[in-house]
Amino acid sequence: MKKILYHAVNTYQLMMAITHGLLENKDNERVLILPSFIRRSIPQFEELQKFGFFSTILAVNYTQFNGKDKDYILSRVDETFDRLLTGYTIEAFDEIYVGAAQYYFSIYLINKKRKFNIIEDGAGLLSRHYLLENTIRNQHVLNIELLEQYKMLDCTNSFIRAKLCQKKAQVEGYFDVGMVDFDLEDKLGMIPSEAMERLKEFFRCPHFSGRENIDGLLITQNFANLNQMSFEAQADIYCCLADFFIRTDDIYIKPHPQDIMYYEKLFPKATVIKERFPSELLPYIFPKIPRSLYNISSTGINLIRNEFENVISFDVEFEGFYQNTLKYYIALIIVGYLGFSDFKGVGLNDLLVKNLCNSNSNIKNFIGEDGKIIVVDRVDSFSEEMLHTSPATIFINSLEDYYFADIVSFSSVIPIEIRKYGKSGMESEYLYIYTNDEEIRSMLKEFCYMERLKYSHTDVEIEKMSEEEIYIKTLEGYIRALEKRLNAYIEKVEERK
Repeated sequence: MKKILYHAVNTYQLMMAITHGLLENKDNERVLILPSFIRRSIPQFEELQKFGFFSTILAVNYTQFNGKDKDYILSRVDETFDRLLTGYTIEAFDEIYVGAAQYYFSIYLINKKRKFNIIEDGAGLLSRHYLLENTIRNQHVLNIELLEQYKMLDCTNSFIRAKLCQKKAQVEGYFDVGMVDFDLEDKLGMIPSEAMERLKEFFRCPHFSGRENIDGLLITQNFANLNQMSFEAQADIYCCLADFFIRTDDIYIKPHPQDIMYYEKLFPKATVIKERFPSELLPYIFPKIPRSLYNISSTGINLIRNEFENVISFDVEFEGFYQNTLKYYIALIIVGYLGFSDFKGVGLNDLLVKNLCNSNSNIKNFIGEDGKIIVVDRVDSFSEEMLHTSPATIFINSLEDYYFADIVSFSSVIPIEIRKYGKSGMESEYLYIYTNDEEIRSMLKEFCYMERLKYSHTDVEIEKMSEEEIYIKTLEGYIRALEKRLNAYIEKVEERK
């Protein structure tokens, strides 16, 4: 009988270790190392032995190294793991699999000159290691200097033998000579049903018998706890998701295990799944899988997205861009209002456009290279020639840099004021539409719109405009453009000095 050693610090890595052990090492002795802080998210972790997933569970106190310098860590790391593995020798293990290779167990193995395999931190993160690296740097817990010295920040150390990952979740075209495809989604379907029942029982998975008609499932992330955004911003981004993309009250919400957001108050009619268990087990707990899956940017959904008919998901860029969703939404509504079925997009956030179109029946437009109307957002320059190929050009101006001011005559611009009445009073956002078509100009003067964003507690209003109001709003926009350009020029002069 072989001895196999696993190391994990989060639920994804633990699921990988359990599933790999059940399928690849079911007849071997399996030992698991976990951090003592896992008790906060999986207080029952010691039951892994009782349920037969591992023969021995060892807990290491990683907090003793938090914020410590390189010399301190190196002076104690070998002793820490030698003591932890009392009764074993590291040489006695035939294979070693390390989840969270940036933790100091990998330093110990390298010091002992032991080859080992790593498990990617989350589905698709092997090819997106910069995301993990940014998080490590922002948290100021692990010692960056030591990890770089041992080449464990980018996992290029020569003692690494293989890298277990979900191949289909990686960036398209990514290749690593050491990568080994271990698709957790597929592998979970291969484990015996009796083992699946034990797995669900260990993780305290709920049962939803009789709830077959809930349309959607929202899986959240713990942005605030990871210092990726403020607590208030995290509430805002999920309210934005509900207002523009979910569009229904009756959904399941599966919070991240470390997410402490008050979703019951934000979404009082939703069913919040309070049990903490890996999202990979979601397809196994519903009598009928919801039709839609909603998510911001978690790589974790890559493991289950194929189980759902409709998936609305974004990327990391959306975390800092979601405030522009309303402007995009109104711009697409205007495209339809003006009678166009498609449009040509320039410098748009294409994923935002796609998800808006898929989620809102009133903006069933699509991006087409032959679209007559043009919708523009973030570009360094916009050619004057393009203006003459379209009856109208909508400038979203999300960066508020008024890049179009140099090539567009403001006398031919129609400003659309989007008024937002919310907790902070009235605020305005603007779209600018360039046109020399009198019919379109007349239609824009008559354009009005009202909507209640109930989760954001915001009333949106666009009123009809007289020629005088158009003139005033155009002049105000022109002044803002001049101010932006002047400030940019002053900054350049200061930089040269």
